Amino acid sequence: ERLLFRRTTIEEMIKKHDYIQSILSMNQRWILGHVTEHFLSDELFEEILEALSKKGEVKGDTDKLRGLHQLTANIMKESSIRLLIYQSAFYRLLITNELDFYSHKVTLTTEQRSRYLEHLLFVCKEYENLDIRLISGRFVPDFEYSDNWCVLLSNMISYLRLEGKDNHLLIVNRPDMRKIFDKSFEAFWDYGKDTVETDRGKIMIHIEHMIRGVRLLLDEK
Repeated sequence: ERLLFRRTTIEEMIKKHDYIQSILSMNQRWILGHVTEHFLSDELFEEILEALSKKGEVKGDTDKLRGLHQLTANIMKESSIRLLIYQSAFYRLLITNELDFYSHKVTLTTEQRSRYLEHLLFVCKEYENLDIRLISGRFVPDFEYSDNWCVLLSNMISYLRLEGKDNHLLIVNRPDMRKIFDKSFEAFWDYGKDTVETDRGKIMIHIEHMIRGVRLLLDEK
């Protein structure tokens, strides 16, 4: 309990039901620094799962992953979640073509990237319970740091999802550290329009702009 963080993997989180607990917990607040499996349509989810299964890269029960996908989709549709997305996450998707699929790095085709963004746009339009804000700048000007982490906070389990060689995860282990993350989120949430875009219409326009860019790449093929 002295450790600030407890290192784990997505497989361990699923096996010990930590992933489900984090999704079902109250007071969901997410900061996404890179694109994840949370915004996959059913069809695109199945395509990726099938491709990884053929390569033998999926550990554990694929039906369990399907259950998690459906649970996440239902929670996002019905529950109140506050979501901060870094604008740079979209640019990284367009440049690297990479999606974090339960900590598996997956390279999407241009067509798949278009469909991913189209589904995210659909979520923004239809899921009014989701309170979405776009981080367009830096919270600390002129300070170099990595903004591609994901931080998923809730009343039960809070964890950091890092990009790196092992795509490892860190569960926030101590109450005092959880309070720090909670306070930081609230500060980021109300940081100001120069850094955080709160207008849902403008956020959707930004996603539509990304979709048009991807479609131009499709037209060139």
